[in-house]
Amino acid sequence: MADPFCLLFRKRTLSAVLEAVALPEMNLHGRIMEAMTDTHEISEHPASLKREIHDLRETDARYWRRNVRTEQDKSAHVSRQGRLLQIKQELLGMMQRYATSREYSATRQKSLN
Repeated sequence: MADPFCLLFRKRTLSAVLEAVALPEMNLHGRIMEAMTDTHEISEHPASLKREIHDLRETDARYWRRNVRTEQDKSAHVSRQGRLLQIKQELLGMMQRYATSREYSATRQKSLN
């Protein structure tokens, strides 16, 4: 059985994705929801995070070009830095879930053979 993430990256059909992520204990609705969640997380969410990082960096570049920074500017800068850390944690969590999923797929494939 192919790795579900490889199938998604190759833009296979939903039925192929469902087959790849189908867990025996899940019903069809559960498999569909799982596939939809994976698809969104793999494509949409990282893209939006990338745009947000770009916007935060542009705003920070303008902040550093200013000669005079108000307390409000400084506070906004700290908030942006905090958001960048949150994004880093989100991406780390996604990578860990991906690794766990790959381990599960490998283990499942071995048990099927």
